[in-house]
Amino acid sequence: MLSFSCAICLDEWPDAEALRSLLCGHVFCGSCIQSLLALSRPLCPSCRAGPIYPRDIRPIYINVEPRITTPRGPSSRKPPPTISPEILPKLHQLSADLQSLASNSDTDVQGVVDGFLGLLASERCNEPVKDALLSVLATFLKTSLSSTYEMARSMMKYRTMAHAYRREKRPLERDLATLRTDKRALAQHNDDLGEQLTAAREELARANEGLLRARNEQCRSNITYERWMQLASESSDNREELGRARLELQHLRQRAHANGAKYRDLCVQMNGIINNMACSSQPLGGPGWFWSGPTSWYSDKGLRLY
Repeated sequence: MLSFSCAICLDEWPDAEALRSLLCGHVFCGSCIQSLLALSRPLCPSCRAGPIYPRDIRPIYINVEPRITTPRGPSSRKPPPTISPEILPKLHQLSADLQSLASNSDTDVQGVVDGFLGLLASERCNEPVKDALLSVLATFLKTSLSSTYEMARSMMKYRTMAHAYRREKRPLERDLATLRTDKRALAQHNDDLGEQLTAAREELARANEGLLRARNEQCRSNITYERWMQLASESSDNREELGRARLELQHLRQRAHANGAKYRDLCVQMNGIINNMACSSQPLGGPGWFWSGPTSWYSDKGLRLY
């Protein structure tokens, strides 16, 4: 009968339909694959490839043609030793512990080692059990050493990167200190500019007030100027009127002077006529009456004859 052995549970089973293959090519039984998928980061137990996803699992179909064999007599060879059913659960547990030890750092390493040594010291640890233990241990060591080597390489890489970062960090720290100093200087400069801006705003406010006062003064000056211009215009008109009045007064004075001369001549003539008449007849106003002429009338009016 054709049989297969699973590297996880170490069982031999004749059912070929239960075989499942991963992307790396390793074959395990379906139930072990399902329990493996329950881990947080499932990896291949043989090569540690992964992570494993359900879509990566492929069933394996094997076609086996039965062969007709002729019966033979009883074989003189002894049947090969098999794994005791009492040891098989311990092997399963040890394999599971090794898997968890490889994938989970919280597993008790000493407990796994004690279980492994206990199986080796057991009376039922025959050659198949030893071969199975050594196979499981070899797979574990191979994968662990591989992962440890990769981890060491990563640590060395990270350490080199850390040294490089430290070297790059020093000038950056100096630049940062310079930037902080510049920041403080800029902050102080900003404060100074703020004070200057406040003073400039106050000065601008005072200038605006002065400008407003100047505009008001200018408005009042313009009003005063317009009044003065109006008064000057009126004064000019008055001057012209005064000039005309003076000319007319001068003409009147000239006419009065001429009329005064005429009246004086007339008075002289009238006095002469009256004197002549007085000499030739009785006086009109009685004894000693004399007519002074129109001069008294001018004196009563406050006029002056020239």
